[in-house]
Amino acid sequence: MRILFDQGTPVPLRKFLSGHEVKTAYQQGWSTLLNGDLLRVAEEAGFDLLLRGTERGEPPGGATIAPRN
Repeated sequence: MRILFDQGTPVPLRKFLSGHEVKTAYQQGWSTLLNGDLLRVAEEAGFDLLLRGTERGEPPGGATIAPRN
């Protein structure tokens, strides 16, 4: 499974995801993209899961799963 971490996702989570390809938005050159645009380019690049960290004042988030056709 290809997993993308957004800017707020704690990178140490990677150690719990062994066996999966994990990249950060920063590594992909997408650190300036906002959520809708980030989700769109992640789907286009073949990522299966976008993990979002929460920001102060934002309700607890979670994972956005991109359905595969």
